[in-house]
Amino acid sequence: MTTLIAAILFAKPVSAGADRANAREFTRIGTALAESGALKEALTFYQQAIESDPDYTEAYQLALPLWLSTKDEARAITELERLTLRCRNCAFAWYALGALYRRAEQYNSAVLAYEVYLGRRPNEPDAVFGFAMALVATKDARAKETLERYLALEDRAERADYRAEAERRLAEMTPAADPQVARALRLLRMVAPLRGWVMAFWPKALRTTGDGDGGEIHGS
Repeated sequence: MTTLIAAILFAKPVSAGADRANAREFTRIGTALAESGALKEALTFYQQAIESDPDYTEAYQLALPLWLSTKDEARAITELERLTLRCRNCAFAWYALGALYRRAEQYNSAVLAYEVYLGRRPNEPDAVFGFAMALVATKDARAKETLERYLALEDRAERADYRAEAERRLAEMTPAADPQVARALRLLRMVAPLRGWVMAFWPKALRTTGDGDGGEIHGS
C-alpha cells in the first residue's frame, strides 16, 4: 500500500473553514458558463468553489469531466485525493481515482481505490471491470475471478465492447490444452458418427477363422 493511499484510508477527517455560500455561487456561475459552452471559464469557477469550501462535493463532480477534457488529470487526482481525506463516503471520488490511477498506469493505487469503492457498491459492473483491468495489469491472482464476476454482472448491450475485452483477457488466462489430449479429442469427434454403424455390425465383425478345425468363433 502506497504511503499516500494509506494516509487517505487511515487519516482522520479534516475540518475546514468553509464558505458554503460562496461555493454555491461559484458553482452556479460555473454551470451557467458550461451550459453556454465556456468550459475553461466554467472550470475556473468550479475550482474557486472548491477553494471556498473543500467539502462541497457538487463542485468536484462538475469539475471532474472538465479536468478530463482539458487533460488536467494530475489536478483531478490531487483534488480527489484531498477530498477523500475529508469525505470517507464520497464514493464517486474513489471510483474516479481508480479510473484516473489506471489511466496514469498507477495500477497498485488503482486497485486500492477500486477496493474502497466496491466495498460500498460491490455489484456495479463498471467498477468491477476497472478493478479487473487493474488486477490484470498487476498480475494479481484475483484477476481471473474478477473478470468472471464482471461477465456475470454485465448485461448491457452498449457495453458489448467491454464484455469482449473481458472475455479476451479471460481467454488469455486459460491454459492451452495439452496437444496430445487435443488430438485425442479431435479423433474421438471424428469417430463418434461411426459408432452406430460399428455397433450394428459388431457380432459379424467378431467372426473369424478357427484354429484349424474348420469351426467359427461367434461373438456373444
